[in-house]
Amino acid sequence: MLGSGAMFDSIANFYDNVNTLFTFAQDKQWRDALLEMSLTPPTLGPIRMLDIACGTCEVMAAAASSYTIEKIVGVDPSRNMLSRCAAKLPPQATIVISNAEDFATTEKFTVSTIAFGIRNMKDREKAVCNIWNLLEEGGRLGVLEVSYQPAFSLLQHDSTVLRVLISYFIHYVVPIIGFVVNGFKNFAEYKHLVDSIETFPSPADFVTEVLNYKCSGWRHIKTTERNFGTIKIDVFEKIKLED
Repeated sequence: MLGSGAMFDSIANFYDNVNTLFTFAQDKQWRDALLEMSLTPPTLGPIRMLDIACGTCEVMAAAASSYTIEKIVGVDPSRNMLSRCAAKLPPQATIVISNAEDFATTEKFTVSTIAFGIRNMKDREKAVCNIWNLLEEGGRLGVLEVSYQPAFSLLQHDSTVLRVLISYFIHYVVPIIGFVVNGFKNFAEYKHLVDSIETFPSPADFVTEVLNYKCSGWRHIKTTERNFGTIKIDVFEKIKLED
């Protein structure tokens, strides 16, 4: 099924290389920015981190190499993606096969991150509310995602030529490159990834959506754009629900 763990199982072998190719090797900088915004002070004591939709564990590996992490748990529904994690992770890391909506543990975390994963979740509200339950009060949720607008819309709003070209690249070129790199297979999977970008809420609408979830309480504390506004990072802080 497109968007499922099984879909990512089918593209796991090429996932890291294709990501690097698609982003012109900027994906590492974006993950580093996500971690800097989510993990730098003030955070709650020792860092206990939950990485949702962790994929091949690039975010977890970067966090473990650059920050003092007491505990780090990665969650992803794709067994094949997680199979590529072992060589990257330190002893204090754990990986779990699960989706974000249903992951359960008695542990509490000080921070959770999601890099390029929230748009593929079947029920975003259920996933974000589950993360809220797994965080300590004052804990942070950092979200790194693609911010897409159709090229025609960008032209109407006097956007830069480069951003318009990026929009065309995402829509038309990315699925073809993924298809070729994967040995002329999995075109539908890469087309789905593009479609999920195009149907994801605008940056402002996404923030509003999260803040309006009834089953969780958040404060939006940080935001930044990269790559001419096509990459967005938002950090939310857990607050108490009103009685």
